[in-house]
Amino acid sequence: MLINTDGAKYWRFDYRFNGKRKTLAFGKYPDITLGEACNQWQEARTQIQHGIDPSENKKAQKAARKESVPDHSGKKAKEKNIRTCILFATMD
Repeated sequence: MLINTDGAKYWRFDYRFNGKRKTLAFGKYPDITLGEACNQWQEARTQIQHGIDPSENKKAQKAARKESVPDHSGKKAKEKNIRTCILFATMD
């Protein structure tokens, strides 16, 4: 567990993969319980034992989920948000 100076608590797993130090984030306490963090830790350890980098695996799963969910916001909505931010910035 990582405890920030502001008191926020985060579940982290520091490990080495191919000689490099890496950190895998499991989530924020109390959103993620000790039991859930332990389960994720066990899964990450199993992946390392099988030659899979848990951090890269998590990124790949996140990208796959993002691709499978259609983006309904559209380009115009994104442009509108940008213009809104610029208007607010120039109003100050």
